Amino acid sequence: MQFFGPIRVGAIAYASGATVALDLPRNRFISSVILRTTAIGDTAGSVTETENGLAALVPTVRLIANGKDERVSAELQDLYRYTKMRSQNTALLNSLLTTVSQTDVALGEVDAKIDFAPGQDPRTNKLDVRALLPAHMFASLRLEVTWGTNASLGTGYTVDSGAMEVAIKEVSLSDAEIKAVSPFMAYYLTELQQTKTAAVGNYGFEVNLPVGKIIRRFILTNIDNALRVAGVLATPSGLSAYRVRDTKRGNLDVIETSWEMSVAQDRQEYGITPDTGVTIVDLDSVGSLDARGYSQGQARLQANVDAPTGVSNVRLLLEELATS
Repeated sequence: MQFFGPIRVGAIAYASGATVALDLPRNRFISSVILRTTAIGDTAGSVTETENGLAALVPTVRLIANGKDERVSAELQDLYRYTKMRSQNTALLNSLLTTVSQTDVALGEVDAKIDFAPGQDPRTNKLDVRALLPAHMFASLRLEVTWGTNASLGTGYTVDSGAMEVAIKEVSLSDAEIKAVSPFMAYYLTELQQTKTAAVGNYGFEVNLPVGKIIRRFILTNIDNALRVAGVLATPSGLSAYRVRDTKRGNLDVIETSWEMSVAQDRQEYGITPDTGVTIVDLDSVGSLDARGYSQGQARLQANVDAPTGVSNVRLLLEELATS
């Protein structure tokens, strides 16, 4: 096994409201894609920033193999939180510049990384070779970024230029190593969102989890009084408790915990302090949730939620594996 990188691939230039693509190399297995987003611009005489900083400027990041297999689809703000969990609190998300009446200045910066072989335990750096991305076996591999607009950052901001720099880390395996690892697993990182409309108790707020793959873990984000691209994270009381229920196995509660206990586990188990309104639901800690062969609705997130104070939702960024 030989490791390569980080290897710089290029940069995706900012284009207001547009989707811009970058082809990734297809030479070896890819273990991770590293993203760094920056922007230069102006501030007006009065500014109001979004809580998500520069991450709000990228509402969608997609990684597509063979023109149709969407391996990653997420907002940059959620990829940042995923990276923060993986890197144990070292990912960078600067607050936007709030000094008024500035011209051609750095507005902010945000880091994110997509790990295709992160291992079952995010507290270690052990590589899960089964889930490496086999880029050399694809006919195409494209990273797509959908950019927001000036309004995505709040009020009083003008983006003059910006870019998402992209680098990759690669792994080369011998024929013997490939034979020992087979079968490989396909790694997916995708988002779900469900709107909160009223206070719901007795675990009556439900989100149907995706079926057909193995769910390893997900980032659970509770957003209150917000738009998707300018989210304000809710207080912990906005979602007081949750459980993951497997109805195929007789209403088995795989996880059931309060919000406060979940956040306490984030601190104790992973050594991180999550952002307000964010926690990790680690199904791998209980052997994962193998939803292959399940029908829609047989795997659910159920929660107790308070009455929303505006446009509010619960969002999940799910890490899944499928037989490749």
